[in-house]
Amino acid sequence: MTSNFTKYLSTVLNSYIYVTRNTPGELVLFTSASSVKKILSFLKKHTNTQFEILTDLTAIDYIANTKQRFQISYNLISIRYQTRFRVQTSVNNYVSIDSVESVYPNSNWLEREVWDMYGIAFNKHTDLRRILTDYGFPNFPLRKDFPVSGYTEVEYNDTKKRVVIQPVSVKQDTRNFKYNTSWQNFGVYNLRKN
Repeated sequence: MTSNFTKYLSTVLNSYIYVTRNTPGELVLFTSASSVKKILSFLKKHTNTQFEILTDLTAIDYIANTKQRFQISYNLISIRYQTRFRVQTSVNNYVSIDSVESVYPNSNWLEREVWDMYGIAFNKHTDLRRILTDYGFPNFPLRKDFPVSGYTEVEYNDTKKRVVIQPVSVKQDTRNFKYNTSWQNFGVYNLRKN
């Protein structure tokens, strides 16, 4: 599919899309969160598109963007036309997006993963619950404001003779701040420098 296809999509879906980008080997369409389900349904069922497979649904956290913090990407494949396509949209921290489970049934698990990792809610999802973390986990680990070390740690306590959950404690004396970059500890860095 070439730029003619992107022109065709721009004319057919004019009221639903913001931008289409056609880079070599990649077609990308940007749309609003309210139009995603309509666009995906069209791309799956239309004779000239037939993107019947949703290969991936993922999100990216742009923490500095306060209006549209998360970008959601739907990656599609058309077996008939041997083409990949990506539909992208942006949502903010507090807005949910419609589930595309009725269009692509495999999005059930993909949307659950995005919910679990980023906290993006999907309206009308049949089973929106955590899939990778514990059910009582209070945060979303792939958000940029989530600390690398986490908030709690689990360890076995000898005095209590059981596993306990406690706040993370990072001891500064175990860290080595001797070098400007951690890669200087390895000989490879010194070899490249010479």
